[in-house]
Amino acid sequence: MTTADQLNAKQFYRGGDGPLVPGVIAYFTTSVSMASFYGEVKRYRLNVKRPKFVTQSEWMSGLTSTTIRCDRSALERLASEGYDAAVLTSHTFNGDELTILALDGLAASTPNN
Repeated sequence: MTTADQLNAKQFYRGGDGPLVPGVIAYFTTSVSMASFYGEVKRYRLNVKRPKFVTQSEWMSGLTSTTIRCDRSALERLASEGYDAAVLTSHTFNGDELTILALDGLAASTPNN
């Protein structure tokens, strides 16, 4: 299993023009092509302390941007259990791809351009 230190040592990407805002969730990925769907890609190093590794089913049932717009209970549950991020590992043709949902995107990341 990957640890927080191993996650924080990896290069992550985020697409889009908007700035990260304190206390607001943010998604990061190890896939440049996935990040590029959302706009200009920026590189980041993460600083998550207590990530929760989730299954595809857990992710799809409460942690996608679409489900969060309708129901924030999965975020509230993560926070109440002491986690600062959720981590999904997707097995792709290009190898494992990580997607991170950080509960506080600004606190959990450092730009690495």
